[in-house]
Amino acid sequence: MRRFKWTDKYRIGIEEIDHQHMEIFDAINKLYEHLTSSSGDNSGFETVLLKLKKYIDNHFSTEMKYFVIFNYHNLSHHNKEHQQFSEKIMSYCNMDILSNKDKHDLYYILETWFEKHILNSDMDFRDSISFNNK
Repeated sequence: MRRFKWTDKYRIGIEEIDHQHMEIFDAINKLYEHLTSSSGDNSGFETVLLKLKKYIDNHFSTEMKYFVIFNYHNLSHHNKEHQQFSEKIMSYCNMDILSNKDKHDLYYILETWFEKHILNSDMDFRDSISFNNK
């Protein structure tokens, strides 16, 4: 397990979205800090998780706004990815007790999904904007 590090490879060129991505990375890293600390504080982890879920929901709404503005050709598929991911994260938020394994699994899901999603789906959106503006 490693910290989720923001680099320019994740930058899509829309300041609002890039800033939100950075905030999500920071929130995911707060989960990492809870996982790697010796305290094992479940309430602290759950507080950060709920805050992260709000960040994610807000971010997906922001992306949807830009998809509509730019008439994104892949809006439906991209939105479906967001919905499926939100449901998966919500299933963790709804758990009464998160075991250590649940927490590690969740961190892995967050890290891998966001990395893949930004580098593939969000970059497809960026490229479609670039193509449309040429």
